[in-house]
Amino acid sequence: GKRRPRHTGMRRPYDELLTAYPAFRALPAEVEALVQRDLRSIRANRGQVVFDLGDERRVPFLFQGRIRVLRPLPDGRQVPLHVLTPGDWCAVAVANLLGRCVHQIRAVATDDVIGATLSGHVFLRCLEERSALREAVLEAVAARMLAMMELVVSSTVSTVDQRLATLLLARGPSIRATH
Repeated sequence: GKRRPRHTGMRRPYDELLTAYPAFRALPAEVEALVQRDLRSIRANRGQVVFDLGDERRVPFLFQGRIRVLRPLPDGRQVPLHVLTPGDWCAVAVANLLGRCVHQIRAVATDDVIGATLSGHVFLRCLEERSALREAVLEAVAARMLAMMELVVSSTVSTVDQRLATLLLARGPSIRATH
């Protein structure tokens, strides 16, 4: 398998967290100190698994690069759920945390990645303490869940041709692409 990213254990990815995720600003001093102690830096090269099924429930935060979030199936196939970019909330990881579920997803770096993770219990404490953070996270999770629901409905009732036509029309009147 692919090498797993190194958790560097750096203590100051906090500045990058505040830049990429400004909703973390203005935490009470006690919670800010807890976040700074708990935050783990990660670096992953393209193709590395960032987190996998059954991993410890930590919430990822991306500062650089892109991560593809997948749902592995028993037959070896993987269903792409979404792509995480800097500043995005990983809605599936948050949903797993809120639902007290074990990770049922795999996240793979599609570029070289720099980010951090925060333990589930510390992340939940931040949500309790900061309403702006809680609102930003819940809005992102709701938007992702609605998008996934639309995808399920679309793939259930639409033909491939209809889905392709809808996708192409959404890209505008003129598309510059090759096959």
